[in-house]
Amino acid sequence: MHHGDPTTGRPDPSTDEVRPIPPAQRRQLQQRYEHGCRAADAKQFTAASEMFAGCLASDPGNVVYAQALLEALKAKYTSVDKRGKLARLKAFAMQAALQRARNQGDHQARLRLAIDLVRNNPWDRAGLIALAEICQARQAEEGQLFYLAAALAASPDDPQLNRLTGQALAETGRFEQALDCWRQVAQADASDEEAQAMIRLLRPPEPTADSQAVEHRLRTAIANDPTQLANYLELADLLDQQACHAKSLQALVQATASTGAGDLAIVERQENCRIRLAEQQIQIAQRLLEITDSQATARLVARLVAERDRVELDVYAAQSGRQPEDARLQHEVGVRLKRLGQFSQALGPLRQAVESESCKAIACIELGECLQHLRQFSAAVSSYEQALQAAVPKSDLQKLALYRAGVLAMGLEAWDSAQSHLTELTTLEPGYRDVAERLDKLCEISKKE
Repeated sequence: MHHGDPTTGRPDPSTDEVRPIPPAQRRQLQQRYEHGCRAADAKQFTAASEMFAGCLASDPGNVVYAQALLEALKAKYTSVDKRGKLARLKAFAMQAALQRARNQGDHQARLRLAIDLVRNNPWDRAGLIALAEICQARQAEEGQLFYLAAALAASPDDPQLNRLTGQALAETGRFEQALDCWRQVAQADASDEEAQAMIRLLRPPEPTADSQAVEHRLRTAIANDPTQLANYLELADLLDQQACHAKSLQALVQATASTGAGDLAIVERQENCRIRLAEQQIQIAQRLLEITDSQATARLVARLVAERDRVELDVYAAQSGRQPEDARLQHEVGVRLKRLGQFSQALGPLRQAVESESCKAIACIELGECLQHLRQFSAAVSSYEQALQAAVPKSDLQKLALYRAGVLAMGLEAWDSAQSHLTELTTLEPGYRDVAERLDKLCEISKKE
């Protein structure tokens, strides 16, 4: 993916320093906004737009302010044709100044000029894209998408605007909407390699003709008799097989609403489908990151992983509540709490999981890691030792337990224990992580003593 200028290219991610708005200034902005709303209600659109523009100058990513400004300006001008020749000449000069400010890295001038361009013409492509660029730099995703949508509304078939909007939508996880934009780009130029690559990435798998026929039959049956649960379940299974997890979940939710069925099987189907959908979103974002290598996509991957962990925590917590004796579910709850940094809360479920031989080794390792984060080092050592006793010899779990125990022992300056664990580990797998370097360090320590 490439960068470009504010009239044709992709927003530049360079950023000025963004500080939180102090409470006193936020109150002043709210007063200014309310003043603008009263002026707009009185059809004093020039005064209203001045108030809203002042708000945006301090908070350009605020969609409420942005929407109020554009609505006031569009009410004032009605259409771009009413702007006149003088306004168009003025826009040319401001666009040139905007480009100079961008090239010089003058962030404040860029913001002021972008707002002025929009005040001069609420349909101004350069001004709206520049505001989207500024929002991207400030990580104000909703503002970025709002300005791009406003520009696209004036020129829905514009391939470059669709490209910019498709990039922004994809980088914020709105994959279906992004796909629509990239299809518009490809429609304008079928040879556009970037568009074709994005379509391949975002497009769901094509169902076979037989699958389409079955889906049509089931949807028709549901429309004719919405009370038949079996049709929803068959449809959900079919959609899951096609990796259409969002549609599968929709069918299951519709089944509950239409049939009144709230049995455990339906609930668990919905829960498992939510997990599959969350995982699918991560996979798409990870492939997108391979293409874009952008900070925005990296943030998206991290956000989706955290969301997946929260979904899994909700699901496994609900399932473990229904089956409190299931050690596997307790372990899953503990692992998700640990991933989310809730180490204290993870201790209880993991301690329950440790009681089961089926997951004792891994649960002891996870428990030891939580205890180590909580600086309960003696308890962590004991947990790693239990993991070593429970792990299958020469297994990956035994290696991980040896590594954790050895590293913690080094941190506690228990040199003999560290030497023993890490030496045993290197006999099992000589190149395991940084064990060789750690053993060298232990050797140096031993010589000094």
